[in-house]
Amino acid sequence: VSGAGEKTFMLKMHQFWRLMYDCRVCSKDFTIANINVIVQKALRELEGKHAEPHHPDSMLLFREFAECLVRVSHHLFHDLPALERRLHHLINLHILPYAGKVEANSFKMEMNGV
Repeated sequence: VSGAGEKTFMLKMHQFWRLMYDCRVCSKDFTIANINVIVQKALRELEGKHAEPHHPDSMLLFREFAECLVRVSHHLFHDLPALERRLHHLINLHILPYAGKVEANSFKMEMNGV
């Protein structure tokens, strides 16, 4: 059920891409393009809508963001036996060590095209 407050918890695709890049999720074998395919499939299955994950200003609701993290973790750590362990690995090996470590001013400059 969508609520009015849910709109305050939205993330633009370029922010999601930056998170994946900064948290060292991306590699030569797992690129932003691969992530976009995962996002598009998740949004189509979750919302029944055609997503536009290649557009940097496309928005992700919090529940879509969470679903995308689960699916990315499933792809990266498919050798682990349980989905919760895969998500745990993504959060503990990639997101917690690196998220928020990027200098804020350089990030703002990059997003503003400076």
